[in-house]
Amino acid sequence: MIDRRSLIGFAVTSIVTARAQSTPPAVTPDRVRALLASEKINERAWGAYYAGAMGLTTEGPLIARLLHESLEARRQHSVQRDLSHFIEILADAAIRLRCPVPAKPLAALADYWRNHLTLILVQFMPSAPDKEALLLALLDRRPKGREGDTLAWTAIGNYLLALRSSPWVVRLMKEVDIAHRFIVVDPGSWGESGGVGGLAWGSGGWGVWPKDFPPRVVYYLTFDPAAGGALIAPGPRNVYAMRQEFPLDQPLSSSPANSAIFGVGKKHRLEYLAALASSGVSELEPLFQSKTRVEWDGDTALQKRIARETARQIKAIREFARRLARSGITGLDGLQLQILIEIEDSRQSKEVPLPAVPPPQEFTLAPSSPAPTATGSKPINPPGEPR
Repeated sequence: MIDRRSLIGFAVTSIVTARAQSTPPAVTPDRVRALLASEKINERAWGAYYAGAMGLTTEGPLIARLLHESLEARRQHSVQRDLSHFIEILADAAIRLRCPVPAKPLAALADYWRNHLTLILVQFMPSAPDKEALLLALLDRRPKGREGDTLAWTAIGNYLLALRSSPWVVRLMKEVDIAHRFIVVDPGSWGESGGVGGLAWGSGGWGVWPKDFPPRVVYYLTFDPAAGGALIAPGPRNVYAMRQEFPLDQPLSSSPANSAIFGVGKKHRLEYLAALASSGVSELEPLFQSKTRVEWDGDTALQKRIARETARQIKAIREFARRLARSGITGLDGLQLQILIEIEDSRQSKEVPLPAVPPPQEFTLAPSSPAPTATGSKPINPPGEPR
């Protein structure tokens, strides 16, 4: 199970750097402030870089304000030279100084760059409601089937898991694949079993980097704890961040292992639902992805078995939803879901055809109601009754 304590802060000292630049002895805090106040964008960039390198937290509010103003200028299509590079230097300084950046500039940062900078900075937001709203907005850009970068999707999920976000849980329940595969075998075949079994739920690109700017700084996300990064989003799959500096004479290296993974599978969502219920994925897999072996005894018997087993599955899913509701998750009442019915013919002789596959079985969650009923175009009959 994951630790539900507040998210671990971004430990700058543990971030890997490539030929990191040291702060020259002549650079003092007063010199940094003078650079930040300069009218030249490259000098302000150096001021932000040194502020982050020296840990000048007193300059954090100014860094956050400059980041906000620069992103707003970028949104208004400012033609100021090197503005995009300046924004990246400011974001790096904000990360190193653990600046609490408001939601609006963080959303803007995600609009123009990969989400990695935003997903690192989001942990410093002081307001849980603002953090949740921003994360849900970022997730809205990643609908099911188009989740994109697996690491970014997972980092968002891990943050929302720590917040125990009800809207996110409702979304997970809508997106998780619910199916029941009926494997039809010859009479006397070994291994007939029910699908639900004994489950009992009782409880952007940079372009040419300016020569008069600080070194390029690149952040990567990774699942690999051995890569030397800092843990930013603990969860069923921990997400780590790595910081690398690249002087002008050094080309960008390839990203670390496990930092370019795309797509989200069935198991990813089940991992979160299991964590929310303090259970294991192995307990939820037969609940949402049931399999039942059925000995062939004619069309009517198969139809009855399908009705009985899907009714049991619906009952178990409703009990799982009640368990989530008892833990404080809201918004599940009235949620409409469906079970995809699949029939696999594993008989030796297929001379007698199997019946047509029933349509998906629709049902409504009612976590506060103890009596499960199914609805849909073809309602599930009570177990044992003919269709």
